[in-house]
This record gives sequence, structure tokens and C-alpha cells, in this order.
Amino acid sequence: MKIVGQQPSSVPEAKASRETAAAHKAKAAQTADTGAGQDSVELSPLARALASLRSEVNNGTYDPPASDVADALLRELAANRIG
Repeated sequence: MKIVGQQPSSVPEAKASRETAAAHKAKAAQTADTGAGQDSVELSPLARALASLRSEVNNGTYDPPASDVADALLRELAANRIG
């Protein structure tokens, strides 16, 4: 399915993720020197939010607000009419 005229949605967690990326990188560089071979992974806020949504979808517990679903459907219909 081709989606025309859609702008990427703004996810609040994305801004926090970008803002903390440099801090995490600096922290990782510092701990790399003192970590003595220990590996660690830290997920960004956006990655945690996406993982949570995926779990809800897989478990059948994802229940978005009806108004959000209606808005998305209307945007999709409008984009298909224009394109």
C-alpha cells in the first residue's frame, strides 16, 4: 500500500531520545575505559515505547482511543484522494 501526502508522526519520545543520545554516547565512552570487558545495552525511550506497543499488539491488549483511529483513517482517505 502506498501512502501519499503523509508527514512522519511526531513521537514525544523521539525528542527525548535525540537529546539523550549524546549523553549516552559520552557515558558509554567513559565506561568503556573502566568497564573491564563488560557489555551493556540501554534502550532509548523511543525504543522502549515501541517495544511496549509491540507487546500490547501481540498480546491483544492494544486499545487505542477511537478518536485516534478515526483521525488516522480520515487522514489516509484524504491522502489517497489527493494522490
